[in-house]
Formats: sequence, C-alpha cells, structure tokens
Amino acid sequence: MDEAIVGDQPAFLKRTRAGLRANQCSICAMRRWNAISCQRMKWCVFLMDNNRSRYRTYNCTPDRFRIAPARETVFRVELKLGIRMDKFREMEVFVAIVDQGSFTGAADKLGMSAPTVSRALHSLETRVGVQLIARTTRSIRPTDAGMAYLDASRKVLDTIADAEANIAAEQIRPAGTLTISAPVLFGQRFIAPLINAYANSYPDVNVNVVYVDRTTRLMEEGVDIAIRIGHLGDSSVFAVPLGAVRRRTYAAPAYLEAHGEPVHPRDLSAHHCVSYTGVTHPLEWVFYENGVRVPVRVRPRMIVDLAPAAVIAAVDRVGITQLLSYQAAPEILNGSLQRILMAFEPDSIPVNLLHVERKGTSIKVRSFVEFVTETLRRNVHLQFVDAPKKLPVYED
Repeated sequence: MDEAIVGDQPAFLKRTRAGLRANQCSICAMRRWNAISCQRMKWCVFLMDNNRSRYRTYNCTPDRFRIAPARETVFRVELKLGIRMDKFREMEVFVAIVDQGSFTGAADKLGMSAPTVSRALHSLETRVGVQLIARTTRSIRPTDAGMAYLDASRKVLDTIADAEANIAAEQIRPAGTLTISAPVLFGQRFIAPLINAYANSYPDVNVNVVYVDRTTRLMEEGVDIAIRIGHLGDSSVFAVPLGAVRRRTYAAPAYLEAHGEPVHPRDLSAHHCVSYTGVTHPLEWVFYENGVRVPVRVRPRMIVDLAPAAVIAAVDRVGITQLLSYQAAPEILNGSLQRILMAFEPDSIPVNLLHVERKGTSIKVRSFVEFVTETLRRNVHLQFVDAPKKLPVYED
C-alpha cells in the first residue's frame, strides 16, 4: 500500500496533538514514543524505541492523516500544525498590537507588513466572533473581551516561551544589550555598583543605563529592567520585590535652633519649606495621625525637582524638607540633618525591580535579576517594610 487516507485519527496521534496544545511533547500510554524535538507552530518529531521491523511516516493535517512507507530506520511522526500555527501567530499579532499601540509598531516588532497584521487581527476577530480591539483614527485600545483574551494569550505565549527558553538557557550565555532604568540618586548609590560588577561578570552583555526621576514605560521606551519606588499599577510587567523605604521629614539642627522644631504637621504653616516634587506635592504634604491621612498646606521657599538639590537646601538651612529615607541617609549619619515629626510618618513605600519578561525567560534579564536581587534585599536602606497590621480579636 503506497498511500491510504484514513478519516479517524489513531489514539496515539490524538494524544500527541493534545500534548502539543499544552506546549509539550506527550508520551503515549504504551510508552513507545519519545519526543526528541519540538518546534512551536511547525512540527514535532517522535522516535519509536522498540525493534519492530516495519516503519511508517505519519503526516497529519487537522482533519485527517495519511500513511506512507518510510525508508528510515526509525518510526517518525511529523505533525503539520496548519490552523493551529495560525492561532498562535494571531495571538502574537494581537498581543503585539496592544503592546505597541499601533498596527505599524506590531508589524515592525514581528517583522511583518502592516496589511498582514491587519488581516491577522481580522481573522482572529472573525474566528472568536467578537471585536477585540476598538479602533479610532487616533488610537487603538482593547475592548472588554479583548482584555480577557489578552490575559489568556499572554499566558499561552509565556508558557511556550518558557519551554523554549528553558531548553536553551543551559547552553547559552547572556549576550546582547540590556537597558536598565533607575531613579537618579538610588541608582547612583545602590544600582551603579551592582551594574559594574554584573558587566565584569558577563562580558558579552552591553549595558545601557538610564538614570531618571520619573516613571519609565518599559515597553514603549525599550527598557528591559526598571527599579520602581512606589506602588505599582501596571499589570503588564513582572515585579520582583526588593524592600521598602519611607517618606520622612528632615531639617538642619541649625535651622531648628533658629526657628524651633514643629511638634505637629500643622506647625509647618509657620516654617520655611523646601518641596521636592519627586516625593511630595509642592504645596501640600501628607502625614498620618493614628492611621488617618493628614494633608497639610505648606509655604515652600524653594521647589526643586532633584533630591540632591533638596538635601543641599535643607543642610544649608533654607527650610524643612521631605525626602525618602535613603536620600538623606548620609546626612543623618554625619549629623547635618535630623528627622522631625517621626510620629506622623506615612506607611512605607515598596521598591520593586520590574521587567516585561514575565518569568525572567530572557537569559540576560534573568541573569541580572538573579545577580542583584539578594544583594538589594539585604541593603539596610531598604529594610522599612511595614509589619502586617493586626486584626482586632473579639472574645465571646
């Protein structure tokens, strides 16, 4: 028999295709099939490990398969994914459109033409029977159904990427360009030494470091890793907790001798203040009293947008300032600044390492995360994590 068309797929082939949907090569119930190679959206090759004398090649399509004599000395199965390949590709196109914010950006990222991207999205929306992206002349955004499908697509693509990366990770050294963003003063004091050590340990990685006191948008700005001080609101990035810092109020001892020390936040209305816009609103500082938020209007003599400028101004007795705990640490140690209003400090502020590689699947990203995480977690300036609040206990 040179070739036969069979309508029903054999049990082992159904199990194999089910395994591929889970992004893994499955082994059949009789354990005669061993997966030796798997490429997403292309094909999967299996070897038969018994000593049968007859060998055949199975070529599979979504609805039927054909049996033909094989001249190799192994039993070989190639699964042509066909429609399933298109589903994965459409997921990638949809995620890229949302991430890049445009069809052109998605096309550039995926190496496709813009019309091809548009057709892929149309095909996807036709297949699922619902509009996934709302389009206007100025912007695009995912619909409610699109947001749900986006989360599901990310999980599927992440699982596939994890499997591929884990296979190659043991054989590939980190290489390429790694772009890192960090707040200016925090980066200079704590991140720069670690980056230098990392660069010496991984000579094949070039590092591009951006020190900036603003929130960086990782995907839009091409940043691989960002150090973020503050509460997170972007669910499209993966966060590695490093510790926490506090917002505190400082003044020079000489200033307090001349003007007196405030005992309550409301007393600041009678004092000169230096507002650092990276930490507080320039005209309103926030404190907490017995767990209640206490906003206080201040009269800044100086408004600055860099922490070092606020530190220098406070040391030079220009006025009282609010800073993050690490920003004034050297001045506290040498006595040029001192903490005030300690009983009214707000809760701690988390510090996280962010990256868009959801599980560190990029080896250059993963290597940097592993290189710096434990060192930063042991940093004494990040040890201000609030203790869990105790719930009241009621006795019967």
